[in-house]
Amino acid sequence: MAAFDAMGRGSDVDCRPYLYRRSRALLSIFHPVFVSIMAGNIKRYVVDASFVLAYLLPDERSSHVDRYFSDYASGRARYYSTPLLPFEVGNGILAAVRTKRIDAESGKTLFRAFEKLDIELVTTDVSQTFTLAVANALTVYDAGYLW
Repeated sequence: MAAFDAMGRGSDVDCRPYLYRRSRALLSIFHPVFVSIMAGNIKRYVVDASFVLAYLLPDERSSHVDRYFSDYASGRARYYSTPLLPFEVGNGILAAVRTKRIDAESGKTLFRAFEKLDIELVTTDVSQTFTLAVANALTVYDAGYLW
């Protein structure tokens, strides 16, 4: 993965807005960690936990996110993320269990479904990620998705 500027500008990069739910309020945001890179006929996306949870959690599902996962399931798209993704998704599912949005058994089922997604986890160079964060006024955490 190559580093892109904060707006995702690059010759073949397209950052897209997507809908996701935080604190039960639906937000339409421009999220810098959802980066689309075309490679032949396969779209490649860098995704974060809020996007994955919007697909997994029943009360967060949207047709917008479902369309992206439909492309993923059919092989027209590949997903990449940082090694923190399983922990973030796990915590999101656990929060849904603790707030009784889902029961514990459903939580276990959702986490197994997440593991089956086989999202490729890409190790980042923390030093270069820090440099990217400084250069683009990002947090090191967010820059890790763009590295």
